Amino acid sequence: MERVYEYDSAGKRTVTTETQTVAGIISSREYTRSYNADGTILNVTYPYNFMDNTVVTTTFTWENGKKAVDEDIYLAC
Repeated sequence: MERVYEYDSAGKRTVTTETQTVAGIISSREYTRSYNADGTILNVTYPYNFMDNTVVTTTFTWENGKKAVDEDIYLAC
């Protein structure tokens, strides 16, 4: 599997593209991230799996300056 990362001018990762080849078939999927004005992560949009076109968006909420949800639980990339 190959991963390519794109970053914004602030150095935050905005896009991760994964490409893999299985049985001679090349498949790609893209994860996009957006951020709040203060630099905290707002949401991540990603495909459900390599097999279909279902897209999932996880939105993160913040309480008292701390994440109410830890995105690393959901995304390993």
